[in-house]
Amino acid sequence: MNNLLIKDFKGQAVVNSRQVAQNFEVTSKMFIESDYKDIMNRTQREYLLTQGGFTLLAMGFTGAKTLQFKLKYIKSFNEMEQQLHKPKFQTPQTYAEALRQLADSTETNEKVVVKKIW
Repeated sequence: MNNLLIKDFKGQAVVNSRQVAQNFEVTSKMFIESDYKDIMNRTQREYLLTQGGFTLLAMGFTGAKTLQFKLKYIKSFNEMEQQLHKPKFQTPQTYAEALRQLADSTETNEKVVVKKIW
């Protein structure tokens, strides 16, 4: 399986339909319509699935690897939701806390949230 990207779309954890289609060899025309640039820099259409949308779609899938795939995706969505609802900033009480907070913030901003599902 490929790496799956759970990302923030307007404060909601989503996955795009191309990744679902790649992993299950299906197409999906549901939920949040969006665009992306392909490797030839052409604008292409994609559909972003909310956790509920993904659950609705994926719960109909069957097969040997499906249960583990579903459980890992649900866990990833829940982790992203927790991150989205965390307070963005807490006032540091000491100089050391302020430096640690700045370092953590810089490190977080430099990373892309990618979770290997398989």
